[in-house]
Amino acid sequence: MRLKYKARNPKGDTVSEPEAAEGVEGGPASVSAPAPPEIWIKAVLIREKDAAAVVDIEGYGEGVILRRGTPFGGGLGKVLGISQEKVVVTWSGQQLDIPVDR
Repeated sequence: MRLKYKARNPKGDTVSEPEAAEGVEGGPASVSAPAPPEIWIKAVLIREKDAAAVVDIEGYGEGVILRRGTPFGGGLGKVLGISQEKVVVTWSGQQLDIPVDR
């Protein structure tokens, strides 16, 4: 199961891939920031106010358990939220929505 995600700018608007490759100011993106890895959601577990997701992260591991606030990818990524519909993460400051494929 390969999941695509949408990049969002700081205003929360979905942006196209060329726009996502540019910085917030419209200039080229930082050369030092690697592209986000492919992330496959295997399971989402929600119990009352607690949530976790089991994911495979390209180049970082399989069966990784993520919770809100969990960093991954050597600190480049961080989980912002988990719901039944999507997992929201940031990667090098860029927000990514990863839909849950049912």
